[in-house]
Amino acid sequence: MHKKIVCKIAETEDELKESYRIRQETFVREQQLFKSTDRDDFDKHAVHIVACMGDEIVGTVRVYEQEKGTWYGGRLAVKQGFRGRVGALLIKKAVETVKEKKARRFLAYIQLPSVSFFKRNRWKTVGEVNDYHGTPHQLMEAEL
Repeated sequence: MHKKIVCKIAETEDELKESYRIRQETFVREQQLFKSTDRDDFDKHAVHIVACMGDEIVGTVRVYEQEKGTWYGGRLAVKQGFRGRVGALLIKKAVETVKEKKARRFLAYIQLPSVSFFKRNRWKTVGEVNDYHGTPHQLMEAEL
């Protein structure tokens, strides 16, 4: 039997540190999307969401308001061995979170191999594919 996975807003310094560690593992070491860190100015005012299985944090995503009513999601990262189901739960929690904050639009730049996964989670493509840190990304919008 699978342990229950609970997605929640990171509340403690330890939860935030583990969130950043998972992102570092995914985007810097594994995908080499960034040279040394994926941290940026958005982290300061983002809402960081973590997926917990018991005491272990197995995934993370962040959401932030770019301009009034327009929110962006990003840095969806899940530990190897937990991908798929955990990613879908994090996407669902991110959508719920921005809805609670009265978002009118919720957008994210998605790596091309993940576009079909987001489509299955009720997101639609917006515009053309763009280059982001040397990797093609598709802007997508959630159904709110």
